[in-house]
Amino acid sequence: MKHRERRLSVVLVLGLAALTARSAGAQPVTGDRPERPNRALFGGGVGSTDHLLTFSAGLGGGLDSVTFPAVEGAEQFDRQSSFANAAAGLDYGLTTRRVQFGLGASANTRHQPAIYDGLVSSYQSSATTRYDITTRTAVTGTASLAYQPLTVVSLFPDMFGPGAPAIPTDYEAGTITENYVSQAGAVTLSQSLSRRTQVSGGYTFRRSGRSGDVPSQVYQGMRARLSHELAQGLSARVGYGRGFGDFRRPGDADRRVVNHTIDAGIDFARALSFSRATTFSFSTGSTIVSDSGVTRADIVGSATLAHELGRSWLTALTYNRQVGFVDVVAEPTFSDSVSARLSGLVARRLGVHAGVGGSWGTIGLSGVTNDYDAFHATAGLTTALTRMLAIQFGYIYYRYRFDSIAHLPTTIGRGVDRQSVQVSLALWAPLFHRARSTNAAR
Repeated sequence: MKHRERRLSVVLVLGLAALTARSAGAQPVTGDRPERPNRALFGGGVGSTDHLLTFSAGLGGGLDSVTFPAVEGAEQFDRQSSFANAAAGLDYGLTTRRVQFGLGASANTRHQPAIYDGLVSSYQSSATTRYDITTRTAVTGTASLAYQPLTVVSLFPDMFGPGAPAIPTDYEAGTITENYVSQAGAVTLSQSLSRRTQVSGGYTFRRSGRSGDVPSQVYQGMRARLSHELAQGLSARVGYGRGFGDFRRPGDADRRVVNHTIDAGIDFARALSFSRATTFSFSTGSTIVSDSGVTRADIVGSATLAHELGRSWLTALTYNRQVGFVDVVAEPTFSDSVSARLSGLVARRLGVHAGVGGSWGTIGLSGVTNDYDAFHATAGLTTALTRMLAIQFGYIYYRYRFDSIAHLPTTIGRGVDRQSVQVSLALWAPLFHRARSTNAAR
């Protein structure tokens, strides 16, 4: 009885989970049409702006339940524990006739005394920019830096696919608490040759690493593309990309994995004729990956079917097939994923969301069975107290399994079943904003 009362008190007293602006449900406000459903009672009400600086914060916690399935030499292990989170973030956006610029930084910390002593924290920052050199020429760039513990969930995003639940501080038994640094950047130059034809080229760079048995990785790639609009919402493209992934592991020789992308395919995105509220989009392509004298060719692509239900509900189904280079393993990964999501307003101050998804794939090119699979489900609701303050309740479940021969860091388990209930108090506040001029370029 005491154990049950203690667990109930955990849910009631700690029932707050940290969320930054992106995970707190605050809607983007710099565009002409914010993401649906319209949650203007929380995270909105600013309108179109030239300058916007916002602050977000969260405080909370909840209850975790984790099962590590039985493996050779070890029995199944179950664990339940409470946690408390805190988070804060700043986001800045600038829009002028020629320049679009965004900058964001956030910090998250988690206290889970049953697992760790003290606090476990992570820090992220990112920047995006676009400069229109002329009416036909533009350059875009992105950069990001993260300093965080190493987890399968955060550093193996392909395993969950598009639409996966946001778990910004998902630290569990098996997490490597020594911080792992990752950097990424990209630059693209695009030129319109005519109203329907465009050429572009770009460079991508990623670096990540930590001492110990976790592989470090450096990836560089260059690409060029020619695209032509065949009809409204339908384009054909042809291009080529070449990337190099340099993997390093203590005690092993350096390895270079080469990725050739044959960027030829069709892009389609438009509303369907029978319903303007239903849109369908897809993209196709192919890739060739070479590693240690072994080569594999594969088809890649994605497709999304979305439908708007009234003015405040949105449902979507997404499929994605891709090749990735992931920090957790020193091998290329081939994955397929499917996800579905639903969100909307039940009342003026009450919004709900739900989603499910799964992913499965293969690690490496050895030809030996080296597979993984994952599944996730999430549900939650947001009650807006004001436009700046909201209470959120959430539930997350996920599972993953790696093949027994998959090379993972020794402290990360090959399988996990986890569910978490949490409730959060989220704050979103515009610190500075200037309304966009009526004659400003959109």
